[in-house]
Amino acid sequence: MSKPGSNRYETPQETTRLLYDSMRVARETEVIGELTAEELRFQRESLTNAGSKVNAMRGITTSARANIQTIENKIRRQKLMLWIIMIGLGVSNIAVIITLWRNGGTFYSSK
Repeated sequence: MSKPGSNRYETPQETTRLLYDSMRVARETEVIGELTAEELRFQRESLTNAGSKVNAMRGITTSARANIQTIENKIRRQKLMLWIIMIGLGVSNIAVIITLWRNGGTFYSSK
């Protein structure tokens, strides 16, 4: 029996065997190629779905940021209002203290 690729002529049986081996390898290669293509399709679908999910998450994140900004603005306005009320109450307290001091501890003038 001679080796494939040698300079000797191969027998018909060797040629047939080599042909069947080549056909078997071709079938195996085809199966591997189909499995690889199927795996690549699956990965492509996974990546496409992941991309869609990322885009959806971006939209949700943008909406959440806008909501947080709205809440922060509302809190700032409420804090400002509280400061204004506290200052107003402080001024009122000072006015009461001054009135009491001028009137000898009463709200009504004895004059």
